[in-house]
Amino acid sequence: MPIFTSANSFRSQLLGETTLLVTRRHWIVLMPALAWLIIFGSAPLLIYWFFRFSIWYAQYADLFWFLSLLFWSFLVDLLFYNLMLFLLNTVVITNLRVIHNQQYGFFNYTASEFDRDKVQDASVKIQGFLANL
Repeated sequence: MPIFTSANSFRSQLLGETTLLVTRRHWIVLMPALAWLIIFGSAPLLIYWFFRFSIWYAQYADLFWFLSLLFWSFLVDLLFYNLMLFLLNTVVITNLRVIHNQQYGFFNYTASEFDRDKVQDASVKIQGFLANL
């Protein structure tokens, strides 16, 4: 196998199989997670704003900012985890098959595949307020 492979190749690709489409969920599905990360990420700043003039703040300011940085690093880890799940959940449509890769965690995923000529029907289920706009 060559060192540099095409961006359209994938694991378990068959000989003569060409990629027609690689798709993911819409980026809007990341918005709830990003909103919660922004809300929780602003919590240390709000705590600082309320307690900055307290008598005890000067004594514990270094500890407060250290714990805030630990908290923010945890939130950055959650951001990359959500991005990883978003980017690795794919549907690959080739000239021979349809492959659905579902990532559940760092080391837990499933890959389902079926032949394109076996597809008889495709249905879509739309739920929620934003889906109906």
